[in-house]
Amino acid sequence: MKRPFLHLLTGLMLLASGLLTCIQAQEEDVDLTLRPDSKGGKTEVEVAIKVLDIAEIDGAKQSFTANVVVLAHWQDDRLKGWAEFRAMDMSDVWDPVLQITNQQRLVKTFPDRVTVAADGSVEWVQRFWGSFSQPLDLHDFPLDKHTFVIQLVSAQSDYKNIILKQSSDSRFRSGLAKKLSLPDWEITGWEVDASPLELLEGGNSLPGMAFKFHAKRYIGYYLVKVLLPLLMIVMMSWIVFWIHPSEAGSQISVSITSMLTLIAYRFALGAMLPKVSYITRMDGFILFATIMVFIALMEAVTTSRLVKVGKEEMALKMDRICRILFPGTFIAVCIYAIWS
Repeated sequence: MKRPFLHLLTGLMLLASGLLTCIQAQEEDVDLTLRPDSKGGKTEVEVAIKVLDIAEIDGAKQSFTANVVVLAHWQDDRLKGWAEFRAMDMSDVWDPVLQITNQQRLVKTFPDRVTVAADGSVEWVQRFWGSFSQPLDLHDFPLDKHTFVIQLVSAQSDYKNIILKQSSDSRFRSGLAKKLSLPDWEITGWEVDASPLELLEGGNSLPGMAFKFHAKRYIGYYLVKVLLPLLMIVMMSWIVFWIHPSEAGSQISVSITSMLTLIAYRFALGAMLPKVSYITRMDGFILFATIMVFIALMEAVTTSRLVKVGKEEMALKMDRICRILFPGTFIAVCIYAIWS
């Protein structure tokens, strides 16, 4: 009987203390929406960014889709004495106004409220789901590696007196989930950088924190779906070197078929390759393959013409040289494209 009575008494004392604090704040005309320590030093806000999932990385749209939880806590001694873990609206207390600068279309799933403990510590948690912008250099596509950033800043008007730092509380730790629904990328590492962010060159620097994760693209999909069929189309165009130059119809038919197949294949690849203005590694490889098929067609036309003018031996010699020259050149280009 004594223990429940003591708990009840303790609860009543905390409630009374909270009411007393509220009454004192009203009597002293204290505005709880102003920054804590506004008369003293800077206010430290400890932040943790947890990435629960990464659903997609879209190189063509220069963006990625992720499920992110942001946790922040700070100390506000003016709120001491409230009952344990009191929930309050954001409009009733001061908060650092944390914003994600590279957001595109984000959805907030938690209510905008804070939890205040009896010791005056304030906690804020919000979950964001949606797309984030990320400029990418795709020159090495599909062998590219990138660093992706979720950039957080404090947009408070009193930003010069706010410090964002990594959370030291074991309950608030930044991190990345071990299992992700990302099918075509490998996450190689992550880090957190707590440093101010300069939004515009030469402008003011806002308190900031960035969660960075490093990823590289899986090459297996492109080897099977893109490069292997492309290799077969190019090799098909080499059949003309083993057809006698006198059979001009067969030679030109094979070459034209290879060229038309490659053109149709390029249109099909347009949906999966990034639409960028510069030439990627994949673009260069496909362009070189197209040129080789076209040169094989020109060679077939040339040797058939040589046979008609009585230079059959020269035509056969050209075919023998091309049987070695074309595969050798193509293999060298493949090695260069992969290892350069």
